[in-house]
Amino acid sequence: MAVWTGAFADRTRNEWLKLLTGQNTTGDLGSFTALTTFGLALFSTDPTNSDTAGSELTTAANTNYLRIASSGKWYAPSGGSVSTSAECRWPAGTCGNNWSTVVGVGVMTNMTVGAGNLLAYMPLFIDYAPLSGSFMAIGAGALTLSLAGTIL
Repeated sequence: MAVWTGAFADRTRNEWLKLLTGQNTTGDLGSFTALTTFGLALFSTDPTNSDTAGSELTTAANTNYLRIASSGKWYAPSGGSVSTSAECRWPAGTCGNNWSTVVGVGVMTNMTVGAGNLLAYMPLFIDYAPLSGSFMAIGAGALTLSLAGTIL
């Protein structure tokens, strides 16, 4: 039995990435108004393709932790990839509480810590453990999402 493999065009991948990053689509897939509730979450164990894997930081163990809004922090997708256009900054921890070591970032379907579904994830190149009074920040261009072009 032969298996034929195809590929998504850059245009298709770019339109899907717009939806994942809170940008309106106006291309061949139709016009959709982007959801503005996507949140960026921090993980102490890396998420995987299963959205039930990975451990998001919690507010109980990481004082002042919250998800930050993803919308408005992305360049327009190109070539099936999209990168952040602005710094992503989580607030400083308080009350003498050091945060858990952060190993990855996830794009979530809402802003509520511990709720919603994982849409995409990116492991960090270097693990980071924010100390009490310090904040977590990832510079513009440091997070990139890509969609593979192959379909089976």
